[in-house]
Amino acid sequence: MLIEKSKKDVIVLLKLVSGEEIICTLVSDNEFSYDIKKPLMFVISNKPNETSTNDVVFVPWVIGGDFDMTFNIKESKVIAKMNASKIAEEKYNEALGTKKSGF
Repeated sequence: MLIEKSKKDVIVLLKLVSGEEIICTLVSDNEFSYDIKKPLMFVISNKPNETSTNDVVFVPWVIGGDFDMTFNIKESKVIAKMNASKIAEEKYNEALGTKKSGF
């Protein structure tokens, strides 16, 4: 079986078997696991006092750990992996305070 490895330091979305959807920086991967950094989880914000619809926001995926460490997620715990859309990548970088130049 041919297994294509992902590029390093790419922003990806992972849908986990737990139902969580996270956006993160993929450090490396192989057929058994994913090494990721700076994982943020998508959540719906509740705006009960506003007439607008709810927004999707990011929260840390791990609250009590070192956010800058590399996390290893077993491939068996991931339902889907995909590259982040341009808007998701922009919002992720904004949330991390790492806006990238358009050059």
